[in-house]
Amino acid sequence: GTLDASRRRELHTSRDLNTSAEKQRQFSLSDHCSLVAAVRGHVTAQENLTCLYVDSNNLKKIPAEIGTLRRLERLTLSNNSLSSLPAEMGALQRLRSLHLANNSLTELPAPLCQLRSLTFLDVSDNKISLPEDVCLLRNLHTLWLGNNHLRSLPPRFRAGSTSRKSFHFH
Repeated sequence: GTLDASRRRELHTSRDLNTSAEKQRQFSLSDHCSLVAAVRGHVTAQENLTCLYVDSNNLKKIPAEIGTLRRLERLTLSNNSLSSLPAEMGALQRLRSLHLANNSLTELPAPLCQLRSLTFLDVSDNKISLPEDVCLLRNLHTLWLGNNHLRSLPPRFRAGSTSRKSFHFH
């Protein structure tokens, strides 16, 4: 099932999250909810959580506890005010799809380059520069980089790009 807490000013975690199914697989906190309270309080207790949508919340920081969501396969953090990401996100080894568009990111933390299952990465509309280790993302098929201030791709990434299916630089 899906718990959708969209367009709320606050999330009443005791009522909203505790009434969700024990086997919750998707969770949405779109539009102005408290990710810190949700992740620290109840979302981390959802062992089967595979999708987390936290877009359009004007978030400035992602709590380190995000790294405890070990079964997460899709994470959407687009349209926030993030300038950095916690290194603990590198623990999300099942993550296949990561949406970080339209934030204020200037770099990807090195642990993110260890996400072996990642097939889709959207970092468009940021201020990003790619680390040399981005070439370690061997399963990455789609990379969206548009509207960044990239001067070039890391040399090792360009050399391995033939296995990549789709780059978007617009």
